[in-house]
Amino acid sequence: MKTKRAVVFGAGGQIGREAVRALTAAGYHTRGLDRAQCDVTDPRSVDAALAELGEGDVALNAAAYNDVART
Repeated sequence: MKTKRAVVFGAGGQIGREAVRALTAAGYHTRGLDRAQCDVTDPRSVDAALAELGEGDVALNAAAYNDVART
């Protein structure tokens, strides 16, 4: 049986941390990426992170910009 894999973008945040925990508990080999590890605004960076995933694997984007005072 194939090991299920997951990648979580935004793993440094509250939702991302919880997603990594939940996916790992569900049996996924989970890779959590924070902003320093993968810039979600750079398509090449995202493509590289997704390259290891296959059919049936999970990609979750929990990355967010939350400095609403600056907008």
